Amino acid sequence: MNSDAERIQVIESILAGYRRSSVDEMVEHVTVDVEWRPLVTADDGRVFRGPEGVRQWYRDLRDSFDEVTALVDEHNPVGERLLTRGRLRASGRASGATIDQAVTWLWDFRGGAVRRMEVFGNHGEAVAAARGRAAGA
Repeated sequence: MNSDAERIQVIESILAGYRRSSVDEMVEHVTVDVEWRPLVTADDGRVFRGPEGVRQWYRDLRDSFDEVTALVDEHNPVGERLLTRGRLRASGRASGATIDQAVTWLWDFRGGAVRRMEVFGNHGEAVAAARGRAAGA
């Protein structure tokens, strides 16, 4: 995968599957050893691995929230990676509490598919992580 446009298309395909509640569409665009690091598990360090891990994350998400919306504002390349700025909006299933948070997704790719996805609640931390990985850290 050589172009930013191709990487953005992969991300948009994943998010389109997410919006349609089709985890199968999402996992079509990840590697067999993908690392999926969502925001809601960042505090406990939980990482979902492989397509089945992505499926488990999705089931857990739907168990906790009635509605979750991912909105994209922009995509920015950082080396071979992409940062996607946007918002997550959610409504808690049990509590009804709403969440509306600015987030940045950091996407790593291999062979035309997502190898790693990590969500940050702080854009500066996402940029630092992207630059660190771009530099080989």
